[in-house]
Parts: sequence; C-alpha cells; structure tokens
Amino acid sequence: MKLEYSYLTRIRIKEIPGMVNGAIKIVENYNPETLGVKPLFDLVVEQPF
Repeated sequence: MKLEYSYLTRIRIKEIPGMVNGAIKIVENYNPETLGVKPLFDLVVEQPF
C-alpha cells in the first residue's frame, strides 16, 4: 500500500520550519506525555530548524 501526501506538495520548503516550530509550541502547551507523543516530540525538538 502506497501512501500519498498530496498536501505536502502544496507546502513550500521555506514554510516548513515555521510549521514545525508552531507544532512544537502547541504540543508544549498540552504536555507531550499526556498526548502520548513524548518520544517523537523529543526527536523533533532535537532537530535544528
């Protein structure tokens, strides 16, 4: 099964860091452990954007 992400083709490369930083702020507000995304969240936060 091949997954296609058509919405990703509409995002410009320069917009991705802003989107990631916005997602990080939202997850920080709602506690990553409560949301169940702590391991993934830690990996994203470690990446340089």
